[in-house]
Amino acid sequence: MGIHSYKLPAFLALSAAASVTLAPGLASAQTTVNIPVAGINSNDIEDALANVFSSATLQPNAWITGISWNVQLQASAPSWLNELTVVFGSTSAPKSLYLNPGDGDQFSGTKSYASGGMLDLVALGLDFSVNADGQLKWQFFDNFNDLGGADGTWVSGSLSVQVVPEPGTYGLMALGLLAVAAAARRRAA
Repeated sequence: MGIHSYKLPAFLALSAAASVTLAPGLASAQTTVNIPVAGINSNDIEDALANVFSSATLQPNAWITGISWNVQLQASAPSWLNELTVVFGSTSAPKSLYLNPGDGDQFSGTKSYASGGMLDLVALGLDFSVNADGQLKWQFFDNFNDLGGADGTWVSGSLSVQVVPEPGTYGLMALGLLAVAAAARRRAA
């Protein structure tokens, strides 16, 4: 498994393919963005127009604190499994987190990879925040373009990204709850 951070130029988001769900037990503080990967091709080198780009709209300045995966990858010869990569970022930090589940597997074929749970990006020093527009963006690509078409395919599975609202959001939520409580108290009196 390879996971690392870079700060590089922007890339475009072309479609939204993710679902955002509340994390159990942390409904008010944390959400999870689930990204199904079945059938996504890693076509070309990073930022090539043939790649799959996508995004999800989160809370402004949301904090990306974790990632997990359970995927099956297939690399066509002469490409290798370690070349299939996805990069995550935002408008202000467009390339903050690179995930390469097959890191170290320098061979073609099909193989499954799982993170074994949510990895703590804060502890790894790889956490980042999205911009005020709330856009979490990602791109699937191939680290080395060996073929004219797709070098590999994300056969099945999903990626999950853990999101925590900006700390200031908690203060605004508390003020909102206080306002609702005060209005309810006035009506009851």
